Amino acid sequence: MALILILFILLSWYVGYLGLVWVVPKFPKLFLLAGAFLAGTAIVVPIIYILSCALVITHQPLLWGTIATIAVLGSWLLVLRLRNNKKKETRNKELVTKNELLFILFSLSFSSWLMFKTFHGNASGLLFVGSNNIFDFGLSLGLIRSISSGANIPFGSPFFAGFPMFYHFFFPFYCALWEYFGVPIIWAVNGPSILSFVAFLAVIYSIPQIFGIKGKLVGWIAVLLTITHPTLTFWKYINDKGISMETIKGFWQIHTYPFAGPFDGSTISIFMTLNNYINQRHLAFAIALALVLYIVAWQVVQKKRPWHVSAFMGVSVGFMFYWNVVICVAIAITIFLLHVMYKKFKTGMVFAGAVGVVIVFSLIPHIPTLIELAHFVKFMSLDSLAFSQRSWSFWTYLWENLGVLPFVASIGYVILGKKRTPFFPMVVMFILLSLS
Repeated sequence: MALILILFILLSWYVGYLGLVWVVPKFPKLFLLAGAFLAGTAIVVPIIYILSCALVITHQPLLWGTIATIAVLGSWLLVLRLRNNKKKETRNKELVTKNELLFILFSLSFSSWLMFKTFHGNASGLLFVGSNNIFDFGLSLGLIRSISSGANIPFGSPFFAGFPMFYHFFFPFYCALWEYFGVPIIWAVNGPSILSFVAFLAVIYSIPQIFGIKGKLVGWIAVLLTITHPTLTFWKYINDKGISMETIKGFWQIHTYPFAGPFDGSTISIFMTLNNYINQRHLAFAIALALVLYIVAWQVVQKKRPWHVSAFMGVSVGFMFYWNVVICVAIAITIFLLHVMYKKFKTGMVFAGAVGVVIVFSLIPHIPTLIELAHFVKFMSLDSLAFSQRSWSFWTYLWENLGVLPFVASIGYVILGKKRTPFFPMVVMFILLSLS
């Protein structure tokens, strides 16, 4: 069983590698390694799910769905290899540099500490879950177990019969595959989470290099700013506790976030911290995959590539709907704006149409339930607005959560000069999300 899982992971990585090289032949080595994992997983996991649904009659749909996927993709790769065996390999086979190796070790260590600190167990089988791992994390564990230990294929909510759950379905399904093939639940959750967060940091590290910004230090700074946050938590904490040795020592003994809005009524939001990535384990994968797709799209719009490449990009973004709904919509709009920026209106429409077709067709079976859900959400929203009163203004919220980040980012945006063009759609999306 473990061998099947290993074959699946290696095969998915290689599929992602071939996909990236097909669209854009040249990428930095570290970005290619991370992007291959993200793209390959995003391609292979849905195929396994579809084949599992088709093979549910076997009463072991995960097993035979995975085996069928390995057989189909393995055969395709073998044929592809035989067809191209006469072509010379032109890619640079040099291993990663010392600086990149140091970065990989750092990101692996940090990601492992982050994930295992908030979800671990002991020899007796007792599971320890971080105090801030609420809502999404508990839901994900239930979804994972309903697939790996139950018979929840085709997938439906294990809590509400007949209710579709597609918000971040594919990541729990991916974790469930790990547990189904013999990996303990702690590693089945933390393993994909660590790989996803490492890939996320690797993509962030590579972005300056891809957009032509020289210097290794820039990538490290980008990663440092990613794993920290811009809120005024530190200053408000010092203001409340005062400056003393006891306060400094207390930094390492804080058992929870000093400010966790909106749950504790404070202005500083817990969603500005790393808690998002430990509570919503799918988030790092979704954001990293979205960034990879955006970078690939940027490379495509600058060149005269056939329209079917834009259609392929649209289908890829459309399937992100089942990895993370919000990220899918955000990156679809951002990539469309990128086409508009480069005056690629026809390919932009092809891309947008492909995204829409994938999402609409995947939702058709769930339309009746979605209509009922829309009425319920509207009722709950109006009900909560009627009884909630906030004690802070919009500008206070932005200041305490973003601090000087907008000013520093604006200076960096101006300094970029002509290189800032591909970042403009991202800036627009950041502003829209902040206002929402």
